[in-house]
Amino acid sequence: MSTERRKRLFFVLAVVLTVSVMAAVTGRGIERLRTAEEKSGQYRTQVARLRQSLQMQSQSASRRQQLEDQMKIARARFYPPGEIDPYSFGTMVRKRLAAEGMRVIRYQVVEIKGRSGLEFTVSGPIRSLVLFLKEVSESQKYWSMTSLTLTMREGISVVEAVFRIGYEELAS
Repeated sequence: MSTERRKRLFFVLAVVLTVSVMAAVTGRGIERLRTAEEKSGQYRTQVARLRQSLQMQSQSASRRQQLEDQMKIARARFYPPGEIDPYSFGTMVRKRLAAEGMRVIRYQVVEIKGRSGLEFTVSGPIRSLVLFLKEVSESQKYWSMTSLTLTMREGISVVEAVFRIGYEELAS
């Protein structure tokens, strides 16, 4: 074989090898690009889920704070244990009834659902009783009225009422 021919064959071999290596490298690059695009799609989905999760987390933290604030407000409406007793509560109720123009005929401490409460018998104008009941329902602290019996005589605007009333303590 002549040198010229050998050189040509060697050149052709070198070109074929170069083209083969470049084809292999290009194929591997295309495969890596396809894999990267798939992972990119997966990562975009994960990022969207994480953003949604973070938004929900901030919403739930906000909602939690709202609920804690509501709990504080609700707890403030209960009497702390030992702050009040049936006798001081009775004095407070009698003063409020008197302030509304109601006359206390009788009152006594009774058991209401296993707790001490008060039973009052009062007399006075119906308007005064309504104002007292409004005051009870709008009280800063929780008061419970478990029964109410009204007696009215025809033609008289005076009402006689018997009711059981208690206060709500926060369980310790």
